[in-house]
Formats: sequence, C-alpha cells, structure tokens
Amino acid sequence: MSEPFTEKLARASLKCATFWQSVLRFGLPLVLLSRLEDYVGFRISAGRTGLSYPWGFHVMLDLAVMFFVSALWWWLMRELIALKRKNEQG
Repeated sequence: MSEPFTEKLARASLKCATFWQSVLRFGLPLVLLSRLEDYVGFRISAGRTGLSYPWGFHVMLDLAVMFFVSALWWWLMRELIALKRKNEQG
C-alpha cells in the first residue's frame, strides 16, 4: 500500500530544512521553469520580427518571486516538521 501524502511531505520537509535549501531545491527550479516557458512562448510568438526579450525586468522580478516563494515553502516545511515532532511525542 502506498504511504499517505502527508508522510511524503514530512520526509521531503527534511530536505528543505534551511531557507537556502528551499531556495535551491524549490524556488530556483520553479523560477527557471516558468522563465523558460515564458521565453519559449515569446520566441514563438515574436517569430522573426527582431524583438528583444526584456531580460532586465524579468530577472529582477524573478529574484523577488524566487525569494518570496522559497520563504513560503520553507515556512510550510518548518510547520510540517513541527507537526511531525508533535505527533511523535504523543
């Protein structure tokens, strides 16, 4: 039988125990995948018009989003670890 989703999350929470682990394991991949998708869509829609992609604006926005999303993920993982410890103690 497969294990419950909450147990999988609790096991994964140990991999993101610090904020920087959350940035590297969750925030950065999320931002890279979303930016890659946006860039490919821009290139397909722009075609051969010669438009340049606005990297400066998007990089600054992505950094802010990456740190915000990573902080939320880190907070969630810390709550899961605390809940797991509380349930193990009784």
